[in-house]
Amino acid sequence: MKMIKKLLYHADDIVASAALIILVGSTILGVFYRYALSDPLDWVEEVSLLCVVWFVFIGGSSATKRNGHVGIDFVIALFPAFVQKAAFVFVQAMCYAVLSFMAWWGWLLGLQAQLKVTNMLRIPYTYIDLAVPVGCILMMIHLALGTRRNWKALFSREKEAAS
Repeated sequence: MKMIKKLLYHADDIVASAALIILVGSTILGVFYRYALSDPLDWVEEVSLLCVVWFVFIGGSSATKRNGHVGIDFVIALFPAFVQKAAFVFVQAMCYAVLSFMAWWGWLLGLQAQLKVTNMLRIPYTYIDLAVPVGCILMMIHLALGTRRNWKALFSREKEAAS
C-alpha cells in the first residue's frame, strides 16, 4: 500500500520526465535524420507536440506540488499579516478559478477532437488535448494540499511575530 501511495504521489513526475526524455530523444533523432542523413522523419513533429503538451501540464502539476512556480512573495512580506492572508486567499482563489476554467475548456476541447487525428501517426488529438484537464485537476489537488500547508505557515509566522 505504501508503494502504491508513493507511486501515485510521483506519477506526475514520472509522466513529465518520460515526456521530456521522449521529446529530447525524438528531437535529436529528427535533427540527425534531417541534417546528417538528409531523410527527415515525418513523425517527429507529432511526437514532439504530444510530449510538449503533456510535459507542460503534467510538469506544472509537479511544480505545484513542490510550490515551485515563480512568485513575488518579497513584496507581500512587506505588508502586515492580515494583508498577507488576504493576498494569499485572493491568489489561491484566482488559481482555482483559472485552473477550473482551463480544465473545463480543455475537457471540451478533448471531446471535440475525437475525430481529428494527426497526419502521420493517426493519433487522435484527444490524447494530446486531455493533458490540459488532467494537468489542471492535478494542479488543483496539489494546490489544495499546499494551501493547507501554506496557511499553517502564515499562522505560525503571525504567532512568532506576536511572541
